[in-house]
Amino acid sequence: MAKDHCFLNGRYLETGRARVSALDRGLLFGEGLFETWRTYRGKPFALREHLRRMSRSAKKLGIPFDPDEPWGTRTVKLARLCGLADSGGALRLTITRGSGQLSLIASRTVNPTRLMMFRPLEAGLAKARRR
Repeated sequence: MAKDHCFLNGRYLETGRARVSALDRGLLFGEGLFETWRTYRGKPFALREHLRRMSRSAKKLGIPFDPDEPWGTRTVKLARLCGLADSGGALRLTITRGSGQLSLIASRTVNPTRLMMFRPLEAGLAKARRR
């Protein structure tokens, strides 16, 4: 069985080894956004729509985001690293403003935090959605 992995700021890591700064403005002030897309056999579904929505939101928040980065390729690789390439799952992409000063006024974003995490679909999810 593969270990849980994530993609954090350009690197694939075991999830337990991933570290985000205590000064990350997403953690401190909620300055961030996320999208979650479904995967089938490790491949992303409706990715273009998710990235388009993420791009619009990031622009409104003033957080750099490039929808043309290889998010689909990263999704496939992360599914494989997590041992879920042959099943359904969900990929969550979280982008925050990144580390900055401990100030209520956000400064210009230089290095946003980019985190991708993959998880299997939860048992009972379809039933919960119907309710």
